[in-house]
Amino acid sequence: MSVLKSLIVLIALVISSIQCQTSLSNCTFIADGYQYDFSSIGSYNPNGYFWNFGYDQGFINVCQTAYSCVSEDGTTGMAGCKYFESLGQVQSGEFSSISPAGTGAILTYYDNSYMNYIVRIKLLCAKNKRIPSIISSGISATNSRQYEFTISGKGACGYQIAMLQAMPTSKLLFLFIFIYIQIYNVINGQVLILKKSVPGISVDSSGNCIVEMEWLLNESAVSIIMSGTSTTYSMPPNKFLYTKFTLSVGQFVSFTIRDQNFVNYPIEMRDIVCQANPSPLVYELPYNTIYPFSRKMFTDYEYMPSIGLNSIYLGFGMTDNGTQILTVKNGGYNFNYVKPSLYFLYLKNNYPYPTPTYDLSTSTQTFGLQMNVPVYSTLPYIDSEGGSFGYEPTLRMFTLAVLYIGNSSKVVGYVNMGATGIYNLQIFPISGNTQRVSLMGYAYGIPTASVQGPFDVNIYATGSTPVLLHSFSYSIPAITAILDTTLVSFSCTNTYSLWYCTATADVTPNLQLSTVTMEMATLKNPLKMYPYGYQSGSMTSLKYIITWPISKFGKDNTVQATIGTSTVSTSLTVTLDLTAPRFSSIEYIILENTTQVLVRITASDDISGIQSIRFSPFSGEMTSMDLVLGTSTNGTFEKIFNLMASRIDTLFISDKATVTNTLNTKLLYAFPQEFFDLRTIDKMYFEKNNIDISTNGTWNTLYLHYPSPDKKRLFGFKLISTYEVAIQMGNENVEERPYDIMKWDESKQMFKVDFYIPPKLFTGNLDYIFMADGREYDPSTFSTLVGLNASLAVYSQNADEHGPYVISYSLNPSANVLVSVANVEIYYTLNIQDMNGIESFNVTIGSNIDPTGSRYQYNFDSPTASFSTNVSFIVTPSKCIAQNYFIKELTTRDIYGHYSSTSYQPTKPNSPYLPNPFHMFPNFQSTIIQVTCQNTNFDSQGPQMANFQLSTNELDVTSMNRDLVVYFESQDPFGISTRHSPWIYLETISSKILVKQPANMINSNITTETTAVYNTTIKVPYMFGYPDGFGVSIYGLVDLAMNIQGYPFGKIMEAGTLNSIVTTTMVSDNPIIETTTEYNPSGGPLAIYGKEFYGSNVLVSIKDGSTVTNYTSSTFNIFSNLYLRIGSISPPKSSSLEITVIVDSKLSNVHVITGTPVPQTSVTVMCPGSPVECSGNGACIISGQQASCQCNQPYAGVDCSYKIFILPKPTIDPTEPNSTIDFKPPTGEDIFYTTLVSIVSLREVQLDQTLQHEYKFKSWLYKDISTPESKVYQYITNITHPVYNTNTLVNVSIEWFDEYHNITFADQTLQMTPSSIKYRIELSPYQFEKSTNTMDIQFLVSIASDNDDSCSIQKQGVVFENDFITLELDNHSFYGRFIKRAVIDGRNRVISNTIEPLEQSNDLSSTIVSIHIPNFKNNATLDPDFSILINAEPVSSSTESSLCKSSKKEGLSQTKIAGIVIGCIAFAVIATTATTYFIYKKKQHSKMLKKFNQKLQNINN
Repeated sequence: MSVLKSLIVLIALVISSIQCQTSLSNCTFIADGYQYDFSSIGSYNPNGYFWNFGYDQGFINVCQTAYSCVSEDGTTGMAGCKYFESLGQVQSGEFSSISPAGTGAILTYYDNSYMNYIVRIKLLCAKNKRIPSIISSGISATNSRQYEFTISGKGACGYQIAMLQAMPTSKLLFLFIFIYIQIYNVINGQVLILKKSVPGISVDSSGNCIVEMEWLLNESAVSIIMSGTSTTYSMPPNKFLYTKFTLSVGQFVSFTIRDQNFVNYPIEMRDIVCQANPSPLVYELPYNTIYPFSRKMFTDYEYMPSIGLNSIYLGFGMTDNGTQILTVKNGGYNFNYVKPSLYFLYLKNNYPYPTPTYDLSTSTQTFGLQMNVPVYSTLPYIDSEGGSFGYEPTLRMFTLAVLYIGNSSKVVGYVNMGATGIYNLQIFPISGNTQRVSLMGYAYGIPTASVQGPFDVNIYATGSTPVLLHSFSYSIPAITAILDTTLVSFSCTNTYSLWYCTATADVTPNLQLSTVTMEMATLKNPLKMYPYGYQSGSMTSLKYIITWPISKFGKDNTVQATIGTSTVSTSLTVTLDLTAPRFSSIEYIILENTTQVLVRITASDDISGIQSIRFSPFSGEMTSMDLVLGTSTNGTFEKIFNLMASRIDTLFISDKATVTNTLNTKLLYAFPQEFFDLRTIDKMYFEKNNIDISTNGTWNTLYLHYPSPDKKRLFGFKLISTYEVAIQMGNENVEERPYDIMKWDESKQMFKVDFYIPPKLFTGNLDYIFMADGREYDPSTFSTLVGLNASLAVYSQNADEHGPYVISYSLNPSANVLVSVANVEIYYTLNIQDMNGIESFNVTIGSNIDPTGSRYQYNFDSPTASFSTNVSFIVTPSKCIAQNYFIKELTTRDIYGHYSSTSYQPTKPNSPYLPNPFHMFPNFQSTIIQVTCQNTNFDSQGPQMANFQLSTNELDVTSMNRDLVVYFESQDPFGISTRHSPWIYLETISSKILVKQPANMINSNITTETTAVYNTTIKVPYMFGYPDGFGVSIYGLVDLAMNIQGYPFGKIMEAGTLNSIVTTTMVSDNPIIETTTEYNPSGGPLAIYGKEFYGSNVLVSIKDGSTVTNYTSSTFNIFSNLYLRIGSISPPKSSSLEITVIVDSKLSNVHVITGTPVPQTSVTVMCPGSPVECSGNGACIISGQQASCQCNQPYAGVDCSYKIFILPKPTIDPTEPNSTIDFKPPTGEDIFYTTLVSIVSLREVQLDQTLQHEYKFKSWLYKDISTPESKVYQYITNITHPVYNTNTLVNVSIEWFDEYHNITFADQTLQMTPSSIKYRIELSPYQFEKSTNTMDIQFLVSIASDNDDSCSIQKQGVVFENDFITLELDNHSFYGRFIKRAVIDGRNRVISNTIEPLEQSNDLSSTIVSIHIPNFKNNATLDPDFSILINAEPVSSSTESSLCKSSKKEGLSQTKIAGIVIGCIAFAVIATTATTYFIYKKKQHSKMLKKFNQKLQNINN
């Protein structure tokens, strides 16, 4: 038992478990809504393992580290403690709560040695007992190896925190808040609900609310119990939860989370309650008229008007009361259920409609939409004299001319395709005016192997009553079906470092190859990817071969592929991986160019590693090349995408074994999170309207405004001026659509976009697209929002929207040419014309054996109405090869951008068409020039490759120099075709073909035309092919006989003599700058793009002439591995800036940007002071363009004109870290002054400087930690994050200095003067809601006087790169120095401060100082200080900018009045706090304080 009288007390705490450490700051515990800080119950004696306590030294430490002991001495206490060697180190410990809450805790330690001792300490709260004592001790009555004792004292008391804990059902605690409460559940200090989305709410036909929400749960949550549907997705270490509730009116969202111990935790979201929609529903938009427009964006609907009702939710049905409308697409409507504001109806007319009124109804209300269509005085009709109506089946095109169409009507066509439905036809004007217009249209449908039709068509002119212009029928002729080849083979090879499979196919003109699919990649129409895969033969008989890199991992030992329609497989032994990869976190960071978004994803995989992350409907992809931290089995990936016009609601993640996981997310991890509400638009108009463009085009501007605008927001706009633009805007890859960007214009205080309207567009309202957050709207959408302002009307006396077209052509010398002994010139004569003028045209002459053809380009410097040319080439007898020549493609463009093409074919029935320049000659493709040769030249072998060499077969793909030089020669006895350039392909498993580049021919005729030499340098992309390597393939060698030869990398390897595989390494980790934003003469933000920017010490060095400026990470607004943005750089002085990124002493390449600087004026830098610099009381120190005074003792201040005022140490406030100093002037005058420094709040701030969260301080734990050498007072509190429910410790220490003392903070030496106060603020880990958020600490600084005749002035500036504030009353100054450095996560960072005057009167002066802290993870430390000085000259009415009380009764003096109060509402709480702090207990100064209180109360008014 004697051994138990000397037991180890190893005491180190981290909330719920204890590890061996020395930090007292971690001695905290949270339970039952209280937080304890047991470090305050004792202090550590640094002299060894010995403590005295109680009456000796007053403290015992129960939260300290290793190999210390306590021993019993009697029944009332302990006298000492010393090291006891035979007892091992304590391994672990834990806290447990006691009842009632807040009265203490039990701390239990477990020894990990063979002795297995337990120490159990009961810590009891005794609020009035500052010195703790042991009130009992001894061996446990139930366990002889357990030692117990009880300590009581004030340091064991807990304090309440703002936290709602989840409890088992028997102990539920409910909290009701009026608006949108955040309920988060805690198990053993861990938050159950980490994040939740906003609800997406719609209604069903019964009026029930359909509520969809997404959640991120802690791993402790095992299952969900709910009424509705839910889906759980693993996001280690957490879980993603999707829930869908069906709620009746009055019900709120509720469900139960069950933890791993089968304990249920009910969740009630009482703020998300189902409300009944108003009845009846009322149409609320200001307009109900739809204005027609000439639609070039061919769609399966005519109009998409917006409908706004007084409903709370949308989702209810909307029907047509009559037969006016054919609804299409999504049941006829769409809406955003996150912000349910507008319906978007998809309407097309059911012709012939009786009236231009749409009667729409919901279940409770009917309302009407009007069509703005003309009432005809003369009905339109087809001009029979102008060619009447014509239909060309070959082109499936029809033309017609219509008289008296008018300004606001349009010609429409509808085809009845039977059971398939009724579809609108594309009909567009090509020339003419409102009296007579020529139109062109196309039959709806895509040809197939079978004849389709006949289908009946009606063509109308819209009006108050539609006019039937013409009816006809058409059929879609069949196309000859070309079957997929079945002559295929498939094999795989694991012989080399890069594994691959070989796919082969024999292709002839009668057999095609539609697809090749292997693993996760598919090549659609691979033969259109010429020359890739073209291994040997010619266009009449082709051998297609590719060697496809594959992974060494798989779901089984079988590799399967689809070649054409044939499914083939082979056996291959791989490392098996059947577990799907998982997302851990997903983040979207909008960059300074808000079209760009940095996507950051952390994910993991058990075995093979992550191969691909894909998105939908956005088509972007991240691969292993985008790994920036960790490994492919557990790492972070980053990539910058253009997501301005894109949406993401599904994410796919696949590993190298092709196992795929899918995350469907509408809310929490979707992009964008919510959509712009068009209903908020209060202004929208075009600067010019009803424009005459008969002769000239014009620039125009669209303006838009909505209340409280986000000035960083961008919108997309595009005038659909031509059918080529319509095709571009119909591109399935929305990120490739060429929007004009609408931005905020500060001078106009509106969003604006400039765009060009070309001349001679047809009269009427133009078509355009407006895009917001990836959703597109047309003019009809805005008709009901802004009325006629939505329409852009133009007028043309004689329009022309057709591209240049062929009026005649001929084949020369004839359609059949025999080449015998002389060279023969073969040519096509083309006559092209256009009313607007021809800008350019391109002709490609192809043949049945030429894989590419020959392209001829024609460009005109001035408009040309007509042009005739001969497109010619020479055939020589010695190289004559029999073939059939034809016009493969003709494209034309006029000077106004109207484009025509013979080759464009829409991929979908409702895709826009282009006019065909050969529309007058529909059979142009059958006009063939057949060439035969008298001398038969036979050559069936393509060029042979020789001397293939790579500059290296091992490449560091993270180095700055990633050049790969590919050298080879080609040889052919018949001659090399230099018209056909070979292509080099780099192939790896990450992506089928990522790098391709035409080979660079350096000498095409070393000896004869039979040899060509190629030497090509390829910049290999960063991380390409790591870690598997990549292969180098050569395709596209062609001889003069049109024989083709290709060399897949696998076949090169199998030849045995050459190495076409490059292994990849990651050796270099130097940062790399790829590009930056442009040179800005005004300076400002600078964005840098590149690689490897992550590190513990990152800075950007910018050399401007001979001046080098270093920017540390504290100046970065956004920081990632491949992007960083400096908040502001100085205006350049030279014409070039040399930029270098330095990461942990490793230098990047030097990136140079150039421009023209703003001319610099010569400025002499001087220190302040009068009559000489520094007032003759100090030295002037000049650093760059900044001069600061270093004052001699006892002088101080910005110009050394102030003297230090020696004061006794002020009384310390034990409740809050406020510094109040009361003093009288040294002259003995009966004037009382008081100063105040108070920490007001912590604020989490978003990138746009809007407030995310604000934390006010309610209670502090106080402790005097002074020593004989220093006077230091500690205040501790905590803040609780309202979303994550995590706690952050706020540790404030205030130190008083009686004499001069130098301190070092953040590598900066600072001199503290006598009678000065230094604050040190330390913050423990804080979980920012966004990685781009920062934190502000707000100080209130004030000085006041009870002298009615006082004068005041406020000054601020910079001294030695630190900010200062001086509040002066009479001849006394309260001086605050705010250091522009902080220690952030253990590193010195440059920070900034903002000083905002709060109030100034003649006898009171106060200001708010915000210290801006960058985003941190672990800790942040700050160090401002304050002192009182005596002015050399008192502030008086003659002092510029002073505020004095006038001797006259009418008010203030005639000097400049600073004015009272900034931010009346914003600082209301601050004012109240300040008032409380200044109500001092000295009754003789009540008059002054009453006046001070009254002035501060004015802030609230």
